[in-house]
Amino acid sequence: MEYILSVDGGGSKTLYCLYEIENNCKEYIKGNSTNYKNIGIDAVKSNLEENINEIMSKKNISFKDIKYFVFGLSSCDTAEDYNLFKKLLEHIGIKENFVIMNDAELAFRAICPFEDGGVIVSGTGSIGFAFDEKKVVRVGGWGKELSDLGSGYWIGRKFLEKYILYLEDMEEKDDSFDKIEILANDKRKQLEKIVEKYDTTEKIASVAKFVIKEKDTLLCKKILDEAAEELTKMIKQISKIIKKDMYTLVLSGGVAVNEIVTSKIKEKLIQYNLEGKIKLVTNKYEPVDGGINIGLNYLNKNI
Repeated sequence: MEYILSVDGGGSKTLYCLYEIENNCKEYIKGNSTNYKNIGIDAVKSNLEENINEIMSKKNISFKDIKYFVFGLSSCDTAEDYNLFKKLLEHIGIKENFVIMNDAELAFRAICPFEDGGVIVSGTGSIGFAFDEKKVVRVGGWGKELSDLGSGYWIGRKFLEKYILYLEDMEEKDDSFDKIEILANDKRKQLEKIVEKYDTTEKIASVAKFVIKEKDTLLCKKILDEAAEELTKMIKQISKIIKKDMYTLVLSGGVAVNEIVTSKIKEKLIQYNLEGKIKLVTNKYEPVDGGINIGLNYLNKNI
């Protein structure tokens, strides 16, 4: 039996898909983050090795049974990142028949296996890509401190910044502050507990769910409007790069595919007269499935 293994490595979790080629059968397992810029390269190696070995042990297969490996990794941003992951995979035992790319491409290929177009991913972080006549151009996604605009982390941090200012009596109260989890009895202790609780990228990004839920409060509405505007700026740039009169733009990631954020983006596309150029599609599939499409395409070309 022959297989393709696709890995979608995000900032908060990693999803693995083992595809049995002959029987068109997929098997998924979920693992921890493989973003080395968040958790360090040693932790990434440990997570990848543990989960890949778990998959192979469960199916009683080895590396030689996997005909192609596709790794879409959220922290694969530069040539240096690529080389770092290449060495890591070789150390694990994967030395041939693999491709490494940013995880955004998996999300795009889950919807558009062969055609050109664009993708905006907004989950823990955010990034965009334009695919136009074999040219791949990236937009944004340069890390949470300087980029990743409109992402879950960006949204969560914006909210927590305002909430902390309120707890220090330097910001007016918003209705959403009454609905956040109360961890202490007074403002100072609550502030200390908030800072203690939201101490990682993933935990800060998780606040985006709360902000979306409280979308009707003044602060949360403003943050979501700004997030949609930032993501739309990326779409505008992608539209400049892609020369087609009409192209497919895929939205992926927990923030971008939320109907509240998607509707705001649609409104802004009309505002910028882009609705006639873009066929907007929200990715309801697992991005990891895009890696299977990439693997099948590669194998078909090399038969």
